[in-house]
Amino acid sequence: MLPRKTLPLGGGGGGACPPYGTGRTQVNALGGKLHSVFGGSNTLGNVRSMSVAFLDEANECPLDIDEAYGAGNKATQDGTAQLQFGCVSHLKEIYGGAREADLNDNVELTVTSGHFDRVFGSNKFSGDIKGTITVNVEETGCNPIIIGELYGGGNEASYQTPAGGVGPTLNVRSFTSIGNIYGGGYGAAAIVTGDTHVNIGTKLRQKHRLRIARRSHRSPAHQSREGSQNPRQHLWRRQQSRSDRQHQRHNRKIEVQPSVPLRGEKRSKS
Repeated sequence: MLPRKTLPLGGGGGGACPPYGTGRTQVNALGGKLHSVFGGSNTLGNVRSMSVAFLDEANECPLDIDEAYGAGNKATQDGTAQLQFGCVSHLKEIYGGAREADLNDNVELTVTSGHFDRVFGSNKFSGDIKGTITVNVEETGCNPIIIGELYGGGNEASYQTPAGGVGPTLNVRSFTSIGNIYGGGYGAAAIVTGDTHVNIGTKLRQKHRLRIARRSHRSPAHQSREGSQNPRQHLWRRQQSRSDRQHQRHNRKIEVQPSVPLRGEKRSKS
């Protein structure tokens, strides 16, 4: 029988063991019925670089998720947390942070498509986020963005703005429907210490509403006449009238009036 040998943990060389958890996690949920999706760890395992949870209904496979998190469940995390979306239909609740754990870096949540009951930038139950929180909403995916309630803070978890940093920031660039937007949190304990920033870009929506308002100010008779004309004929008439106006403007007779001499000046004889 061979004698036993004690081997050092963490690989050969006999040196010091590396820290527990050194890299990056990438979770891709591409279909199926799931209760919870976490970008980070469960109860142990520090993700020190970055955790990314990517949700996408690939190959037309439906994705049914109750809760999705950029970070982990109860495990402390030193790296950043990101929650990203491809083509999704409907999710109940999504969180940029963790369920109930500390996060020692920034949170970034980007929503590009889908229907969500509630969206939170921070944690759900508890845990401190030591970095900044950024939530981006921009309708660039395959499905329209419909959100019932949008929060920069957490559900029941509080948040304190880091020293020298900025508070929760919501960048809402384009969407189809959002019921309510809150810079802070939801519950009584979801206190946000510091400023919150809500940036809503509505230039495209304002142009769309302006175009509808202009149409509504037209009389029914004008609308019926315009609808009865051939669109190509109507366009030709507008172009023709524009060219006629330009022709008249160029051929307009210009009359030169003799200048009036100033006081003390004599008019020169031509």
